Amino acid sequence: MNFWLHRPATPTSTVASAVPFQTFLPPIIGILLADTLCKFFAHRWLPADGVPLIPGITLRVFENIRGPFGLLPLWLTMVMSAMVLLAAGSRWTRMHHPNEARLLRRSLSLLVGGGIANVGERLVFGRTTDVVWIGHVTALNVADVAILSGVLGLLTLSWRARSF
Repeated sequence: MNFWLHRPATPTSTVASAVPFQTFLPPIIGILLADTLCKFFAHRWLPADGVPLIPGITLRVFENIRGPFGLLPLWLTMVMSAMVLLAAGSRWTRMHHPNEARLLRRSLSLLVGGGIANVGERLVFGRTTDVVWIGHVTALNVADVAILSGVLGLLTLSWRARSF
């Protein structure tokens, strides 16, 4: 039984208010572990020139001292992250449907887990380690994929809210 559905969603009550904080922890911890293990194994076993997967995409260790994906400055990333989290938080306060709350909770877990993994690594080592090299354009790690997935979830939620 889903414990956050213990009361019917009405215009005066929100589903989001019934979700405890602990529901966010398992996905966040899972993202942190997956990102850390992926980087550990990449440092340990990937050759210096990488392993090609398909044309244009290579598994290799890339030390990223710039912002996300090696493209954006770090200050711009922090401003954009704050804006996304504020927008998601304001949407959280207006959740009235269980499916919307579930999608928002999962999206926020992905964003926060990926953000903590990247920021933590940047604070400790001064850089992030990217493992998937895409052409000469960008590089990704597990935390970046989690962040992108979270943003896509928020965009989906935003699109759904506008279509009703």
